[in-house]
Amino acid sequence: MSSQTLEDYEVLRTIGCGAAARVVLALYKPTGEAVVLKVLSKQQILSKGQWAKVRCERGILGSAECPFIVAFKGAFQTPIHLYIALEYVPGGELFRLLQRKMAFDYEETRFYACEVLCALCYLHSHSTLYRDLKPENILLTASGHIKLVDFGAACVLADQPATTMCGTPEYMAPEMVTQANYSFPCDLWALGILIYEMAVGHAPFKDDSPMGLYAKILNQEVKFPKRFDDRLKSLILGLLTRNPLTRMDQSTAKSHSFFKGINWSIAEQQGLQPPFTPLHRSPTDSCNFDSLPDVPDYSGETSQTTWEGF
Repeated sequence: MSSQTLEDYEVLRTIGCGAAARVVLALYKPTGEAVVLKVLSKQQILSKGQWAKVRCERGILGSAECPFIVAFKGAFQTPIHLYIALEYVPGGELFRLLQRKMAFDYEETRFYACEVLCALCYLHSHSTLYRDLKPENILLTASGHIKLVDFGAACVLADQPATTMCGTPEYMAPEMVTQANYSFPCDLWALGILIYEMAVGHAPFKDDSPMGLYAKILNQEVKFPKRFDDRLKSLILGLLTRNPLTRMDQSTAKSHSFFKGINWSIAEQQGLQPPFTPLHRSPTDSCNFDSLPDVPDYSGETSQTTWEGF
C-alpha cells in the first residue's frame, strides 16, 4: 500500500485491547482488503517515554519479509493517535486453540514448534530479539500456519547485549530475571517454555507471586508427566538450560531428533501441512477473536501520512 490516511479505512470492530494499544479490524477502502489497525495513544506513549520503543516496532515490522511474521501494510498518524496497519490474520490466537484442546498431541506440537523456530531463526538472522514469545502472540492464518504478532517488546541488537527486563514473566529466561546481559538465547528459552506448554497444557514454572515465579525459573527442576516422549523431553531440557552459553541454539534444535524428517527448506516456505484449519467464513469474519462490542469512532481526526515530526 502507498501512503495512507485514516480516511482510507472503514473501522469495523475492535478485536483486541491492551494496556498500550487497541487493535481494530478495518477495510482498506481503495482495495476492499481486510486489515487490522494497531491504534496507539500519543499521550500515553509520551507519558511513558515509549516513543523510541514504538519507532523500533514500526521499523522491525516494516522491514520484515518472513511468512511467519505479520505483514506490515503502512503507518500514519493523527494529532491524537499513531496507527500501524497490518495484515489481518483471521484464525485467532494459538492460545485459544490450546485452551480448547487442553494440550497438543505430538504432531501438533511439532508443527507449531517448527514454524515458530523458523520465525525466530529469521528474526535472529536480522539481529532482532523478539522477547515476548507466548501463545497469545501467535496467530493462525486462514490455512492454519502461524504468524508472530506484537513486536512491542522486540529490539534490534547491534554490538551490545540487551539488559532490559521485559516480556511475560512465565517465559523470561534466567539471565533476564537476574538482569544480566542477554542476547538471542533468551528467545530459545522462551521456545522451550512454549513447547512444554503446548505439550503439557501449562507452563513449567508457576507461582502466585512474581518473586516466587522468578525463584522457580532460577532454581526449580522441570517436571514432566509420566510416559512423556523422550525426544520431546530432551529438546525441552536442552532449550531450558539455565546457562545461556550452553543452552541449545537454533541450529542444534533444528537437527534434534524431535524434528526428524522435517525438510526445513520446505517448512520455511509454509510447505508443511497444518494440523488444524480455523473456521473462517468471510474476509472480515472475526469469530476467532473475543467479541468486543464497542466500535471506536476516529472519524473526527485529521490524518498525516508520516510519523515524522511527532
